[in-house]
Amino acid sequence: MRPEYLTYNAEELAQEADFIRWVQQADTSLSAQWAAWLEQYPAQSKKVEEARRLVEAVNWPVPQLDATQKASMWQAIDAATSQETGRVVGLSSRRSWWWSAAAAVVLLLVAAWWWQQTPDPMALYAARTEKGRFLLPDGSMVSLNAVTELEYATEKWSKRRHVKLEGEAFFEVEKGAKFTVETPYGTVEVLGTSFNVEARADVFRVNCYTGKVRVSLPNGSEKIITPQQGVEAIDGQLQERGLDNDNDIAWQDRVHHFKAQPLKEVFAELERQYLIEIDYPDSAAERLYTGSFRSDELRQSLKSVCWPMGLRFSINQNQVLIQELQ
Repeated sequence: MRPEYLTYNAEELAQEADFIRWVQQADTSLSAQWAAWLEQYPAQSKKVEEARRLVEAVNWPVPQLDATQKASMWQAIDAATSQETGRVVGLSSRRSWWWSAAAAVVLLLVAAWWWQQTPDPMALYAARTEKGRFLLPDGSMVSLNAVTELEYATEKWSKRRHVKLEGEAFFEVEKGAKFTVETPYGTVEVLGTSFNVEARADVFRVNCYTGKVRVSLPNGSEKIITPQQGVEAIDGQLQERGLDNDNDIAWQDRVHHFKAQPLKEVFAELERQYLIEIDYPDSAAERLYTGSFRSDELRQSLKSVCWPMGLRFSINQNQVLIQELQ
């Protein structure tokens, strides 16, 4: 059983091919596996029963869809139904009402023909204010922070696990052939591990949490990092940086931590997490900020950043003006 089943909601579980076969075909080997899993994790019973009801709402044969196809279909569904501005809405933003979920699963199942129309390469995108969590063709998972784009070739994936990234993403890579993350600022290579990559203008940082990661810059600078190590590109060279396990990837829970980072980076992150434009004095751009904000309420987030730095702010619709305190 896949470990991520523990984190799935009923709607996500109802999309899994093994789960669908178990519900619809009474596969004895799968029944034994699910029975053992439920005995080990009895708290999952309610979710499994709800997922079973979703699958049973569909009474025709289920097309065999691979992970790429399912992810692509959900992107199309979310793009068509989302009220947000982004082109892709992640799993966490799907509706949780039962009938909406059932309708979405039906749509997923009856639209198998659409996969032949799926272009190559595949592009995943999280717009401003959004985040997304996606399953890659080999079972690897990637979480995208706001204003992040990830691209990969679906047809070549079995031979070459290679993605292009611009923005910030957390990867949980399944073991197998070399997995490469290419960014405009540097490249990351792994075999099977979990790591975070931030690749934005003037910022290239990589943190390793499990396994081993090779990080290289276009100028040839290269480092291999192991768990609890990180690197950052500074003046064209990779320099080691310490990890803060509780804070460095807290953006997945909408908490954004900074340790002695220029305010211009903090303001840029605020703009990504909210639909705002920030005007701030040049004198504040390079001042170093240590602290955090939550991306759930704009005024409180601005207070968390501005007040400790002796700054004041005013909000006019989507425009934020930052000024030095007199």
